[in-house]
Amino acid sequence: MREHLYRGKREDNSEWEEGLFLSTKHDWYAYIIPKELISQGDLTMRGRLQPKFPFYEVDPETISEYTGWWDKNSKRIFEGHIVRFYNIVGEIVLEKGAFGIGTHKTIDYNQLEEKVKDLNPDTLPSFCGNDNFISLWEIWCNFGGEDEQLDVVEIIGNKWDNPELLEVNKL
Repeated sequence: MREHLYRGKREDNSEWEEGLFLSTKHDWYAYIIPKELISQGDLTMRGRLQPKFPFYEVDPETISEYTGWWDKNSKRIFEGHIVRFYNIVGEIVLEKGAFGIGTHKTIDYNQLEEKVKDLNPDTLPSFCGNDNFISLWEIWCNFGGEDEQLDVVEIIGNKWDNPELLEVNKL
């Protein structure tokens, strides 16, 4: 089962925090409760926006969900991360129920099939063939990896702190 985890950029110091996402319908704030405190099990509110544990107000525009996958450097992959996968640079997005890499350039699946055959000649490559999106699941199935680690994907930034990484790859 995939771990439900979120991250967001703190309003007070612009640092990234990972944890449980919390919002209220009476206030227009978004919060991240640190992951290490979630296991303590006490999520009771003592009063309006005063939980019994520390929380961080985050910019709602930066809240992103954990995909359930790790990159080749053992970093959690979240929506909004910018990643490199061979010659493909793109943003992690959720498309039609699947997390994957969305890119401005058309993906060359013939080249990817050759890379799969080079890695394991006995493997029959299998891709959906979407022009500008490849799911993380497809990458794992075709290129393998340990558990939820994608050894051919590397996080190189994110769309909030490094938008220029995506501009370079526009047609």
